[in-house]
Amino acid sequence: MKHFIAEWAVRLGGLGPTVFALFYGTCCVLLLPASFLSWGAGFIFGLWRGFFAVLGGAMLGATASFLLGRHFLRGWVQQKLATHPKLALIDRAVGVEGWKIVALTRLCPLLPFNLINYSFGLSQVSFRAYFLSSFVFMIPGVLFHVYFGSLAGDVTEAFSGRQTKSPLGWAFAITTVVLAFIGFGYIGRHAQRVLSRERTP
Repeated sequence: MKHFIAEWAVRLGGLGPTVFALFYGTCCVLLLPASFLSWGAGFIFGLWRGFFAVLGGAMLGATASFLLGRHFLRGWVQQKLATHPKLALIDRAVGVEGWKIVALTRLCPLLPFNLINYSFGLSQVSFRAYFLSSFVFMIPGVLFHVYFGSLAGDVTEAFSGRQTKSPLGWAFAITTVVLAFIGFGYIGRHAQRVLSRERTP
């Protein structure tokens, strides 16, 4: 399957990551799960091309959702938020802390990324603060997920007989993933604790 998708990406040439980013952004806007695509980007395009494809797609989706929520879909977003009281509480915290709350939500993987983009459109945070904070604080998570996907691609190549890493390289890669899981787990829990304090009336 990987080779079929890879051949499709090769046929697109330099447009492959761009098309992928557009598809990723569209999934975000339509509230479709897109997190697995982050791994897929690393699997198909490798680390750096996949990283820029996912970051571009995530920012495209986050920006479009924010603007739609702020200017066109306010009633629909308010109905959605009514079924997610935690997001409504975060909205109150944004009025006090602004970009810091946006940053914390980008570091916390337990929050619904797609819907929270719309909810920020209803908040008092400025577009500039939202965009810059989202861009900066999404980088670590995107890099981790794409790296994980690229590592899965290397495993597939190894099983097919095309070894791409030395034993030392594999040891470094596995250690990096384990440490990243521990680090992001700690960051996610810390962000959740801070958000819980901030959204308390």
